[in-house]
Amino acid sequence: MGLFSFFKSGDKRTSEGLTYQLLPDGTYAVKGLGKCKDIELVIPETYKGKAVTVIGEKAFMIIREGEYYENKSLISVEIPNSVTVIGERSFEYCYNLKSVVFGESVKTIGKCAFDGCENLTSVNIPNSVTIIDDYAFGQCKNLASVNIPNSVTKIGKHAFWGCDNLTSVILPNSVTTLEEGVFSHCENLVNVVIPNSVTTIGKEAFFDCRSLTNIVIPNSVITIGEKAFWWCRSLTNVVIPDSVITIETGAFLNWEKLEYVVIGKNVQKIENYAFLVNLDEVKGDWQIPVYYRGIAENWKKVQHDKSGLVYFNKYSNRYDTLYFYSETQPTEKGNYWRYVNGVPTVWESATVN
Repeated sequence: MGLFSFFKSGDKRTSEGLTYQLLPDGTYAVKGLGKCKDIELVIPETYKGKAVTVIGEKAFMIIREGEYYENKSLISVEIPNSVTVIGERSFEYCYNLKSVVFGESVKTIGKCAFDGCENLTSVNIPNSVTIIDDYAFGQCKNLASVNIPNSVTKIGKHAFWGCDNLTSVILPNSVTTLEEGVFSHCENLVNVVIPNSVTTIGKEAFFDCRSLTNIVIPNSVITIGEKAFWWCRSLTNVVIPDSVITIETGAFLNWEKLEYVVIGKNVQKIENYAFLVNLDEVKGDWQIPVYYRGIAENWKKVQHDKSGLVYFNKYSNRYDTLYFYSETQPTEKGNYWRYVNGVPTVWESATVN
């Protein structure tokens, strides 16, 4: 038997020597490598005349003396159309895995299924998938592109965390929640398209995405979670839409290049340190204008304190300026703004208090 071992199943040549487990529904799950030595794995659609529907938990990790270890040999895998579930940790820490071809019936990509597959460069998820579970593609450091279809309704916690080479993500309009840490520590992520189906941006969703220069938050988001954009140091502006009710603690903490903030008129609560700057990183006589889309009377109803919104600059000894929205030229003195060609602009008659 050579390096690659196959048996013929119909017109498909597939790997042999794998171990299987009979499931209650009469189909089979791939349980482990068994005697298979293939590094380019082609999983068969059937075993003993029954469909192979599941890739089992830790199926392709290496077992030594009852302990599970990383698989450093596997470089590619083809998953057949019969498979509907890719189980938890099934390909975890397959460091040298470079290519995965998904069958067209996969519905669930389980927790940590491809976690730590450092050499996986691209992922094309079929439109049969509805769930990408927690940590599914975490620490795939060389993953540069991923296609997430509209069939996906859940992207789990930390699903793509630590994907250092990921630069752009387009999220489908079937997703309503960006879970905790989903794209955290994606250091080279520059652009994210969030659909208007999303209502919650979860805790630390984009934590330490230090290359993210712009983020468009759609007018469907109600809650921006704790530390959601913490240490997104390249952000140049933040526009909070009118749909947002709550901005949680440290949501935009530790920025460096922020030029202005727009706050939607329906916000009710801004928690502590929501926009606090890292004063050890940013020095000089800077001020950040804060443009509130409501009137002064409504601002008084917003729950917040100065650590939450109006930043104190210890280097210049002053607070940033809060401006209130006015479509027409104000007749009274105060701090007012409007949009000019899509850019927040202070009314000339406005007097800084």
